[in-house]
Amino acid sequence: MIAVTTAGLVATQDLQSILVKLEAVDSVTLAEVAHREYQQAHYDNSEKICNELWRREPDNTGCLLLLSSIHFQCKRYDK
Repeated sequence: MIAVTTAGLVATQDLQSILVKLEAVDSVTLAEVAHREYQQAHYDNSEKICNELWRREPDNTGCLLLLSSIHFQCKRYDK
C-alpha cells in the first residue's frame, strides 16, 4: 500500500490516512498513483484513489477507463 506525501510515495498500512493525504495531492499525481496501484494488482486501493479523482474531476475519462478495468479485473461486471 502507498501514501502520498509532499516528499513522494511512501509505504504505509493505513488506507484511511492515504485518503486524507490525497486531499492535498494534485490530480495528475493522483492519476499516476491510481495507475501504479492498478499495475501492482492493488485494485481496492486503485479504486479508492480513482473515486477520489472522479469526485474532483467528473469528466475525467481516463479515470473512468481505469475504474472499468478495475471492475473487470475484480470480476464485478455489474458495475
